[in-house]
Amino acid sequence: MLKHLTIIVFSLLWCKLLSAQIKDADLINFTQKDGLPSNEAYCVFKDSKNYIWIGTDQGVVRFSGSKMEKFELPDNVVFKIKEDNRGRVWFFTHSGKLCYCLNEKIYSYKYNDSIAKNIKNLVITDAYVTNDDEILLNSVNISNYRITSKGNVINEKNNISTKLNAYNLLIIPQRNDELFTQKLNMEVVNFSNLNFYFANNPLPKYSISTASNDAFTHYGSIKLPSGSIIFWGGKKLIRLNVDGTYSYKEFTKNILSIYLDKIKNTMWVGFTKNGISSVDTAFNTLQNNSLNNISITSITQDLSGSLWFTSLESGVFTLRNFMKQIKLPSRNLNVETYRLFNYKDSVLLIADINGVAQVSNNKLYTLLKWPNRRSGDLFVDENNIYWANVRNDNVISSEIKLSNSIFKKIIISGSGYELLEYDEENYIANLYNGFYTLNRERDSKNNGLAHKSNCVLSFDDFRVQTAYKKSGDNIVLGTLNNLLNYSILTKSVTPFKKAKSILNNGITTIRQLPNFIFTFGIRFGGLALMKDTTIIGTITEQEGLLDNSIKYILPDGNRLWAATSKGISCISFTSYNPLVYTIKNFGEDVGLSDQIIYQLIKYQGNILAATSKGVYEINNVEKLLSEKPIQSIIYSKNNYNN
Repeated sequence: MLKHLTIIVFSLLWCKLLSAQIKDADLINFTQKDGLPSNEAYCVFKDSKNYIWIGTDQGVVRFSGSKMEKFELPDNVVFKIKEDNRGRVWFFTHSGKLCYCLNEKIYSYKYNDSIAKNIKNLVITDAYVTNDDEILLNSVNISNYRITSKGNVINEKNNISTKLNAYNLLIIPQRNDELFTQKLNMEVVNFSNLNFYFANNPLPKYSISTASNDAFTHYGSIKLPSGSIIFWGGKKLIRLNVDGTYSYKEFTKNILSIYLDKIKNTMWVGFTKNGISSVDTAFNTLQNNSLNNISITSITQDLSGSLWFTSLESGVFTLRNFMKQIKLPSRNLNVETYRLFNYKDSVLLIADINGVAQVSNNKLYTLLKWPNRRSGDLFVDENNIYWANVRNDNVISSEIKLSNSIFKKIIISGSGYELLEYDEENYIANLYNGFYTLNRERDSKNNGLAHKSNCVLSFDDFRVQTAYKKSGDNIVLGTLNNLLNYSILTKSVTPFKKAKSILNNGITTIRQLPNFIFTFGIRFGGLALMKDTTIIGTITEQEGLLDNSIKYILPDGNRLWAATSKGISCISFTSYNPLVYTIKNFGEDVGLSDQIIYQLIKYQGNILAATSKGVYEINNVEKLLSEKPIQSIIYSKNNYNN
């Protein structure tokens, strides 16, 4: 989420995939083993700072995207969590003792003694703190309560005189189109009517005939974008339309919770011992029950669109249909991984802290054990694996033969950065003091011994951070303070653009987009796009980029995936003149804010990230990017001041 939990979510650094599936999406389970105080969870809540709070029978925790932080409360049995208009996050507990979190500190409610004196055996089902600091409490007892701003406790057992064969329900608007619903008469078992009242309106707007003997212990209302209201109680969903009509759907199990996914305009319904289902706003079932025999007590959604469910039996579940950490066979999750390579979309090569490995047919094969080497590049050329890694000596390359049905040998080069094609016979390796050739046609008599190569460019006056082959004769060089052009033909280096520009801040990575547009990672300055020698635009945090420190960029048609120091941004371009694009961010919410992203690749239609804590996968890319772009920016070439 953008400040504290940069987009919901979510870290998989210590999570594990469950066998439970909802179609193509992954349900991931947080339990006591992952930091929850208890597996009996009552509520989940997203606050205005986009933290995820979880209340259990043994305490409350706050999920920051990488860890669960427990807070000690006067009563650790937390049934409900809400936030008021002053940013105080309130905890409503079994004993009735109230407290709140403000500026990272827990404060006890100053009228707790009055609550303890006037309310006995309170079991809260819902709560609301008004703008006037009044507190409304829904209870499974025979009374609901109102606590005034002066601490007076008012029993609201029966506020409206009515026959006992009708349920009277009051709907009160809250912030952000949220609603608080309260029963106005408590002692009702068999009823034939539901009467809905609205705040500041003494007359019921809806009177619905419905024979039932279900007492509503858990109930509530949500507001649809159309203005219609969905009420849930017992086994029923009732839609109160703005034109005065209504419709309803009855389930086989009691409803415990409901949540409106505003991105997809669908509702998630949690049941007693019957898991969760999704329906559209017309009550058509979209997803059959999952998590059978599990009671879903609360549902919320984080900033990235991921859903969270609390359960009475099994802790917390998250439903994420776009990103997960890949658990490689016979491999720990958090192995530092520097480079990946997609071989014919069926074999994944991995260069990590342990050496080089191959993943195919759901098996992992170690090709070369060489621990504690940081990789600069990994790719395949004519069934030979080229592996560049950081070396401190003057040995440029060596090779190791493989007993492998696909790959013949691994050619090892000392280079901290990517190898580039130099000519038909040579690659060039980027060492600390210059470019060195790496001959593709190795002498068979070499027998795998070290092979020294020629220096074709000395870095006496500058330090190359990144390079990109622009054309057959030219290589673009990114340095700490400039963008240069190296001519293979003349072996000369010239500034790419003499005029003072943003490029003089230093270049961290270089790639080419369609229409011969270059994009550059600017040192602490986001992204710059250049056509010919003209900067046509920049993309920074101000325009919605996750972070200005760019580690790696991956062109993908008219998209650009950018690895930053806080996660991944995906920029989707719809026009280059003028420059029009949308941005989707994946940061702290997906566990990428506290690690280094070394590389991004495409593999089997998904995006893979090689990181300091393992390999991550973004799947369902097309669906994901069509749902909720973070920001849309329009720039005109003529308006950009280079």
